[in-house]
Amino acid sequence: MIFKLFVFQVVYHDGKEANKGHYFADVFYVALGRWLRFDDASVRFVTDKEVCQPKPPCMPYLLYYRRNDTIAALSAFDNKGR
Repeated sequence: MIFKLFVFQVVYHDGKEANKGHYFADVFYVALGRWLRFDDASVRFVTDKEVCQPKPPCMPYLLYYRRNDTIAALSAFDNKGR
């Protein structure tokens, strides 16, 4: 059986050295079908491009995946060609 995986959260490290910098996260909000960026007290919508192409020195640090078939709303998006 083959499953599709969906990245639903990305944690970034923004800095030039591993022991210095700042962490923030982008989370896919299924109910809206959009990404939200959580950066300290700030929360805002971001585009797919911002998630997939972060600007250096910002680098993805942790990626969280979920099977598409475990999220009903995502299955609906996938069927629409998302």
